[in-house]
Amino acid sequence: MQAIIDKYKPKSLDEVVSNKKAIEEIRAWAKDYKKPLFIHGDTGIGKTLSANLIADEMGWSIYKTDASNIRNKETIQNLMTIATTSTTLFGKKRVIILDEIDALDDKRGGGDSGGFVEISKIIDRTKQPIIFIANEVYKNKKLRPIFEKSEKVKFNYILAGRKKSEGLIKFMEGEKIGDGVVLIPIENSLEFEEVLVKHNINYKKKDIYVWYYSA
Repeated sequence: MQAIIDKYKPKSLDEVVSNKKAIEEIRAWAKDYKKPLFIHGDTGIGKTLSANLIADEMGWSIYKTDASNIRNKETIQNLMTIATTSTTLFGKKRVIILDEIDALDDKRGGGDSGGFVEISKIIDRTKQPIIFIANEVYKNKKLRPIFEKSEKVKFNYILAGRKKSEGLIKFMEGEKIGDGVVLIPIENSLEFEEVLVKHNINYKKKDIYVWYYSA
């Protein structure tokens, strides 16, 4: 199934079918970034995908990590080194993508400095664009200084409604997976029955794999 998902995954920001306003805000930031970008919103709606695609669009290389990998002083120091280096060995700009930043454990002990404090220092010294990605930005108060130092873009769940986008219509035919199972790319699981009926696809609910095209 992963091969099917990769086949339909957007290859550019123009192919992302939802959150068009957020996409344009990301593009505007990338053209003249002066501080980090903080993308937040519900899980599975295209935040990380869009961060990767803006890097491709800008010709940036990517250094990507997440909260589970930021667990010690050495990791933070390596991140600082990358952030304060002007370009890669090949002269390309490098974007630092820190995913799931809201899940960063700030209680490592052992004399290590707090993760959020150190990341805040990286923001002050970076020569590279930084993109933070989070689901929830308001529960963890230690995240607020990073959030306030960044430009913010919010992603939302968007119901497609009756009028389908061109990107969605393109894949409505679905694909056969195994014995009579159909994968239907749609924007929200609430509309999958409407899509199936519209395209005269016989189905049983248990036989449907729902995939969010924008994820």
